[in-house]
Amino acid sequence: LAAFLFHAETVGLPMTDDEHYPFLLEIAAETINTVLGHSTVDLAEESNNVILSAPVVIEEARRLHRPKGASFAAISLTTSRGILDMNFIVPKHLFDNKLNIVAC
Repeated sequence: LAAFLFHAETVGLPMTDDEHYPFLLEIAAETINTVLGHSTVDLAEESNNVILSAPVVIEEARRLHRPKGASFAAISLTTSRGILDMNFIVPKHLFDNKLNIVAC
């Protein structure tokens, strides 16, 4: 999916070969940012404070810091153009492992 979005957003733009990969990572991060924003909109309407950090694209397995009381949530965005797997660190008391709101 990221490759499709990259092509759609950069067609016709002058770009060197060494600019392709960093731009692809930025497109993936912005897509994740959009999904995260939509998944937290209900919390904002309920006057809950949710602190969001900028998305980070991780290219290989690494150690991640998980704040106390947080859990990992994983979702896949599947479209006819491809799949984007996303992992989030979320407040355990607000979301289940599929990013469904469980409490406000």
